[in-house]
Amino acid sequence: MYEYNIVRIKINMWTSKPEQDYRDVIAEYAQAGWRFVQMIPKNWYTSSEGYFIDVIFEKPIDNYV
Repeated sequence: MYEYNIVRIKINMWTSKPEQDYRDVIAEYAQAGWRFVQMIPKNWYTSSEGYFIDVIFEKPIDNYV
């Protein structure tokens, strides 16, 4: 069994630059024992949250029965 964590990185709509570098986020979570799974860009014009990338991580749940 796995535990999942989703980190949302917002993208500036005008400059197309992310608030954080995804490589730094992946490295930070990897050091904490998380495994990078996938990035999903969300560029929906109708989204109230604007532009962003969801970075998905997983790690095994210890002592899962």
